[in-house]
Amino acid sequence: MNGLLQQDYGASKGSFNQPLAFNTSIVNTMESMLQGQHRFNQTLTFDTNSVTSMKDMLSGAAVLNQPLAFSSTSSVQDMDSLLRDVEAFSEPLDFDTSSVTTMSKTFKLAGSFNHPLGFDTDRVNNMLEMFNYAFAFNQPLASISTDGEGGLNRTPNFGSVGLRALGGGAAESGKDVSKYLIE
Repeated sequence: MNGLLQQDYGASKGSFNQPLAFNTSIVNTMESMLQGQHRFNQTLTFDTNSVTSMKDMLSGAAVLNQPLAFSSTSSVQDMDSLLRDVEAFSEPLDFDTSSVTTMSKTFKLAGSFNHPLGFDTDRVNNMLEMFNYAFAFNQPLASISTDGEGGLNRTPNFGSVGLRALGGGAAESGKDVSKYLIE
């Protein structure tokens, strides 16, 4: 499924907006599946039990604001840029992120998203720009697990995660994020 309906950012924006109904039970990558499909706005219901990468899966699907009904995300290791540039998205997420190692740019420019996140980030080692320009997001980070080797406050590549976009949510989490705030 790698790049199935991918539209290059440099080209004219993709206009695909049809329901997707196919068996994804043996698919292991959904990388760039709908990347750049600017007008895509359909509910996604996929068997994702075998998926290990969702990198750029929906990035650039600017008007997407439908539920993401994925059977399981427990095998996913890469969520890099999953919802990057998905400006309208404001649906709650119920993802098992216990295997994820990369979450860089996951919510970058996801301008409308503002739901609580119950993410297990114990294995995450890259959260670079995770929330950059996600200005609507204002949720506590208390439900983000940090007990393992990675996660918040232990992530080597946390860099400019963009926590200033979190407003009061970061402060309410009780986690020391001051060293990650960017000006």
